[in-house]
Amino acid sequence: MKYSRELFRIAVVTGLLWSFWSMEAHGQNNESDQNDNKGITMESLVAKAGYTTHKITRKDIQRLSGFTVAELLNTLPGVHIGGAVGTPGSALTYNFRGGKNRQTLILLDGVLLNDPSSLANDYDLRLPDVSMIEQIEVLKGGALALYGSGAVAAVINIQLKESQVGKPEYTVSQSLGSFLSSNTMARVEGRSFRFGYVASTSLGISRGFSAADEGDLGAGFGNDGFLKFSTRAKMTFDKSQEAKHQYNFSFDYLKSGYDDGAFMDADNQFSLTQFNLSRVKTGRVGKLKGGAGAGGMLLMSSPSPTLLGNSLLSALGMSLGTGHYRSKLSLNLVNRKFDSSFPSNVNGFSVNYNNEMNRKISRWLSWIIGFQSQWNFMKNPNKNISWSIFFSNYQQLAFQISPEFSITTGGRMTFYKTLRDINFVYNINPTYTLRLGSDNFLKLFGSYATAFVAPTLAQIATPRFGNGSLDVEESTSWEIGSSLYLGKSFTINLEYFNRTEENAIDLVTLYDEFGNRIGAIYSNIDGQRELSGVEADFRYEVNSSFQLSAHFAKYRFENPSMFYQIPDLKYGLRATYNLSRKTNFGLNYSHFGEREELTPDETSTISLRGFNVVDISFAHELKGRDLVINGAVRNLLNEGFVDLYGFKRRPISFNIGIAAKL
Repeated sequence: MKYSRELFRIAVVTGLLWSFWSMEAHGQNNESDQNDNKGITMESLVAKAGYTTHKITRKDIQRLSGFTVAELLNTLPGVHIGGAVGTPGSALTYNFRGGKNRQTLILLDGVLLNDPSSLANDYDLRLPDVSMIEQIEVLKGGALALYGSGAVAAVINIQLKESQVGKPEYTVSQSLGSFLSSNTMARVEGRSFRFGYVASTSLGISRGFSAADEGDLGAGFGNDGFLKFSTRAKMTFDKSQEAKHQYNFSFDYLKSGYDDGAFMDADNQFSLTQFNLSRVKTGRVGKLKGGAGAGGMLLMSSPSPTLLGNSLLSALGMSLGTGHYRSKLSLNLVNRKFDSSFPSNVNGFSVNYNNEMNRKISRWLSWIIGFQSQWNFMKNPNKNISWSIFFSNYQQLAFQISPEFSITTGGRMTFYKTLRDINFVYNINPTYTLRLGSDNFLKLFGSYATAFVAPTLAQIATPRFGNGSLDVEESTSWEIGSSLYLGKSFTINLEYFNRTEENAIDLVTLYDEFGNRIGAIYSNIDGQRELSGVEADFRYEVNSSFQLSAHFAKYRFENPSMFYQIPDLKYGLRATYNLSRKTNFGLNYSHFGEREELTPDETSTISLRGFNVVDISFAHELKGRDLVINGAVRNLLNEGFVDLYGFKRRPISFNIGIAAKL
């Protein structure tokens, strides 16, 4: 039985690989309707589905000068990035709709990023260089059917700049700020015929301040400094009008000081070295010559009704319609090192491969078919090598039943090597659009989705804490909402959601018979984690000079002890005003609500009061747009608040910089 199951998996994977080889080999020479989608992006994938996406555009990034990726995300509704208001270089926690790091999937130009050496298998958002980012898209809600394990609470897609200029253009910038912070950047971009490139190098340093709170001891704790070196490049080659190749390269080195814990000073050091290489190929496809044979291979290898239906969909989708494909390959090599009383040196390596096809079968039906594989390796301090392999086949169908009404539904079948398990998830999203005029309309939507998070290698194999018997964490979520669009200047979104999680994975403290702590281990928690919430936001472009946006989110935790450190309320306001054609000013206000947190001895809980953060920023152009002076003041009111119990918050601070095109 064991061997037949393995042979079955191999047959399925072989069939899928053959199918997508056929798609790339034969597809791009066919012609198709010019109205087809020009590519597969997060925006196009969910355009007709029951989701709301949020964008941080290049203009937003320029207006919030000096902000990190974490600080930019903190301006969005329902988002709390813990550590973003701490000392520079603080470790970050991602809370999207009450989710955690392992429930948030991060993409770079649509390519999956992950770190097998980390506890959550998550990409570190301290690494991206903001000067290389064109925009950030955030999709909240269960989207695992399209994106894979971890897409439970949110998916973040960071899109890098792509050169639009001809001859080489050079940009240098320098900024200085509080805590003896400095950031230096140099970038070059250009395009020659079909080849485009953008490359940058940056160095950031900061003396920082003590992350741990001195409490009643007064001043005296040492500063926790920070250093980050980053170099990355993006190259694109337009093979033809319809086919495009893209290559991304990055090398990041991060080093930061950290303390022993709440109210506990120490001279510990953390360093992270990461190398990433990715390739994306896109092109147009028509009816496939090899589709039927590959589909037949899949049918022969499908002994269950579920897999039989899934394989039949693959065979039909590859034989009908026209559209586009995208092939993605990513290699990630990481070293994570801790120098402390509990030293650790862990290496991680991951390979992510994804082949995806977006086909337009008819005017009322479109089809996304994909195959994804992921190899994760981790080498722990004891020189033990742990590894896992995931294979997924996923489908999404979008039915345009009428001009007003559409239904999107999808499913994903995932095969595990380490867990020796098969998991199936699905989603359904009805959408109704009501026209209110030529440029005005109201969208009503809903969604129901199942999702899972696989145990990470660190949770399975880390010495002293690892547990090889962990099961997957599963969840179901549903939401209803509406979006009102009044022309291009006003948008308002309103959603209600509910998410229930089972077999949640957490670090559980172990005690002996006398109540003494004897250790900890990762375990699946009994019972359910359930939360629900309401989110609302609007964006209003009053005129070409004044833009205003606001957001509100309120959550209800069925058992607050399962959602420590996550605010139950968040609201905020952002305003930008162009004082002149060359000068703009921005103000951002955020309120983070109360949080429950365990005391350091884990014997009781403490309630942390809500807090406010007010930031202002400005930018002024000199000599056209070739010379720009910018700056920002964070925590303008210098409010004394506690983000994490036992740790300091960032006091009022500033940065000022200059950027020049040479």
